[in-house]
Amino acid sequence: MTISHAYPAESLAPRMNADEVLERTGASCSLSRREASVVEAGGRLSRVGDVMSTDIICAAPHSSIREVAVKLVGHGISSVPVVDGTGRLVGIVSESDLIRRVEIGTEPRHSWWRSLLSDTTTSARAYVRSHGRQARDVMSISPVTASPDEPLYEVAARMARKRLKCLPVLRDGLIVGVIARRDLVRKLAEHSVSTSGASNDAAYKALAEGMRALPWGLQARVFNTDVQEGIASLYGWAASPIERRAVEIVAENTPGVVQVRNNILFKLAYI
Repeated sequence: MTISHAYPAESLAPRMNADEVLERTGASCSLSRREASVVEAGGRLSRVGDVMSTDIICAAPHSSIREVAVKLVGHGISSVPVVDGTGRLVGIVSESDLIRRVEIGTEPRHSWWRSLLSDTTTSARAYVRSHGRQARDVMSISPVTASPDEPLYEVAARMARKRLKCLPVLRDGLIVGVIARRDLVRKLAEHSVSTSGASNDAAYKALAEGMRALPWGLQARVFNTDVQEGIASLYGWAASPIERRAVEIVAENTPGVVQVRNNILFKLAYI
């Protein structure tokens, strides 16, 4: 399913497909949208180009504020990239840029004493953002971006760290797509859990490796594990309920395990 991460007004900037932008620059993008979440069975790392949306509608710097707002609402998106006539990204307008507006009576209001403490540049900038009538008046001019060849896990981490809902994807300075939280959620929805069988011995070894691979100082001791007919039994102690659950999840994600019997006991600061 292709999502239109909307931008522009048809009268100001035509709808552009990422392939058309790439063709204009002589670049190419052969990444598939159907790769797996992290690494495929063949060892391929999933990248931004695998999941990004490429049906792009772009806003121009002189697009009206109302026009941008209509696009956000009409397409159910959270931000609108702003591009010039060559398809190069010059800024981005998000929902947060449009909530303090004079049209709806939500513009910033300053008391006389606060005005004395504010410099003229800051006051002028606030006025332009709340009263300006074009996208260029409110857009962020240094938006966070992604590359289509970038590993998906890196971009997901960036979005979480900076609390971003959507990122423009650039190749050679031109916007070729957008990646939003919904694209990552869609990828998760498409992910299928392997139910392939495995021998008891193979499942036991995989479970032991998973335990050793936990990336933090987990305060849990698994004294004994057993896998029989796809049922993993865990015995030991954990310092907290969440650590007990973490060990259980390792077993649940182990190939060949279809059921987990968690006999790990909770014992506060047992170590």
